[in-house]
Amino acid sequence: MSEYRPNPLNPLLGKIERYEESSKSIRQFESSRVEWTLRSLGLEAQRREILQGIESLGGYFTFSEFNRVVSFPINLISESLHGEMPIHRDQKSTHPMWFKGFRSLPVIQKYEDYLNDYLQDGTPKKPLGMVFPRKGFSQGLIVHNGDFDLYVPPKSSCHVYKGGTTHSMNLIVQPYMGLINHLKETLK
Repeated sequence: MSEYRPNPLNPLLGKIERYEESSKSIRQFESSRVEWTLRSLGLEAQRREILQGIESLGGYFTFSEFNRVVSFPINLISESLHGEMPIHRDQKSTHPMWFKGFRSLPVIQKYEDYLNDYLQDGTPKKPLGMVFPRKGFSQGLIVHNGDFDLYVPPKSSCHVYKGGTTHSMNLIVQPYMGLINHLKETLK
């Protein structure tokens, strides 16, 4: 029996395949961060619990399931920035722009959209953190509205934007791996 091969000359088929690949890539980015987080924090029981229901999630770990199963001080989401220019190549996201126009950075605009949705139900008890990719940081970066003293480890680097958001709160951008390692130490 011969294997089915799509017609390479069908332009519609190429668009469908590209959409499916991009959707898969987005889910893989989030899934790998969730699984890494669970393993890093030593949450094997919670990992197994999420794994039992993973078929209903399309075979991928999600931060929404993580937030439901794990009692964690930050609600986590992810933004893979798939289909957009990588931050390290985007002229609108170069480091000088972080000081000139932080709120106009594309990744911060996405975060503020998520934050607006998150705050619709009133003031939540936990901060919101959005994990996103950045070349040079193995698990990416996280932007969150958490407390500087609680979430930024001593002797580490971060970017703090004080108060000028639509909700008058501080935003912190730091390496995601550093945040998780710090929380692992403080949550013991």
